[in-house]
Amino acid sequence: MSKKKKKKNKIEEVTETVEQTSSELEIAQVNENVENSEQPVELENTEINENINDEQAVELDVSAKKEEPKEEEVRQPISTKNYSATVDKLVGEVKLFNDDDADLGIDKKRRVWPIILILILLVGGAFGIWYFLLNDNNDLGKSKEEEKKVTEENKNQNIEYRYEEKEDGIEFYNGTELVDTYSCEGCKAYVYGRYEYFSSMPTVIAIQDGEKIFLYDYTLKKVVSDNYTQLQNIKSDGETILFIVTTELGTVGIMNIAGEVIIPTDYEALGYSISGGDVSDYDYKKDIITAKKDGYWGAINFKGEEIIPFEYEDIYYNGYNGIAVCVEGYWYLHNLNNNRLIETGYDMIIPIKSYVFTSVDKVFYVLNYKGEPIIEKEIPTFLDTFRSRNESVTPVFKIEEDGTVVNIYIMKNDVEYNQYKFNTVNGELTEIIQ
Repeated sequence: MSKKKKKKNKIEEVTETVEQTSSELEIAQVNENVENSEQPVELENTEINENINDEQAVELDVSAKKEEPKEEEVRQPISTKNYSATVDKLVGEVKLFNDDDADLGIDKKRRVWPIILILILLVGGAFGIWYFLLNDNNDLGKSKEEEKKVTEENKNQNIEYRYEEKEDGIEFYNGTELVDTYSCEGCKAYVYGRYEYFSSMPTVIAIQDGEKIFLYDYTLKKVVSDNYTQLQNIKSDGETILFIVTTELGTVGIMNIAGEVIIPTDYEALGYSISGGDVSDYDYKKDIITAKKDGYWGAINFKGEEIIPFEYEDIYYNGYNGIAVCVEGYWYLHNLNNNRLIETGYDMIIPIKSYVFTSVDKVFYVLNYKGEPIIEKEIPTFLDTFRSRNESVTPVFKIEEDGTVVNIYIMKNDVEYNQYKFNTVNGELTEIIQ
């Protein structure tokens, strides 16, 4: 067969393949037109003929033919969407179906990624909703609990806790409701003659039944402390928080409002008071109270730890930075670390803020913490007695602090006082003419 004839047969073969492909494309296009109402794609014969006439475009390599798959194995439905590309690739001996396979692989990936993203969004959204609902429920629970607590506090504040003493006992009330009755003959509420509840725990009250004094909680309907012969209030900001308790042996200790002894009853005295009156010589916030043990005075904290050693004849503390101690009948000013601030001994010493009020040899002085005089004028006094734990002895002067002014009452005879006002801002002393 001549070369020219072979070329003619090859052209006819390619033309037949193109026509068959065109026919298949037209069928696929008709089907797509039914579904998608798309316009058929027209093939331009001139373009195909030009491609067929191109000898390089239609010349087939023998080895490439051997590697090509059989026609029935590579035939796939052809979409009109890649019609022109299909023809160009077919004529140009591009591996059309291998490229389609690659495209199909890319399409699969493109389908998978949106699904993964949607799943991530769904999981994230579900977690967010769960977290929100969990915190919202917790906040709701907290808010309800706080609201309940506030409501109970307001309710307690509005309740009028009171009691009534009867011949056969004491009746306890919450408002108008009778809660409990403590049965006894001639017993009474015991708060230094003032009938009141302790503000920090309004359902607890001290009761004196004969010679016994104890704490009673009417909500628990029982005694919550041991029996004592005396209770004395220790207050902070005007509220009773602790008690000095006295045993039958006369020793004293400290008990809290729940009836628990926090400092054993091993002391001869705690603080300063006369005949069981209000206690002084302590400061709860500064954690110090004067105490007497084995015949000598010192100071402890409210844990029972020693602050000032027990080695002084007497001691005086009023809440300021200095503490007065008595040695061999004279008073000296120490700090709370027991270091002496003023070396001179006086018949009396009272520190107030930055000043020290003293008296010696029947003369009244105002000093600073170094012992230097602030008032040059000597003010005579009638007696030299500072103060006494004996009610029959009258102190040489009395001091009443009122903001920046200190009212001073200095004895001029055995029954009368001269009144002065001392300004703690400018250090001026003014006599009040009556």
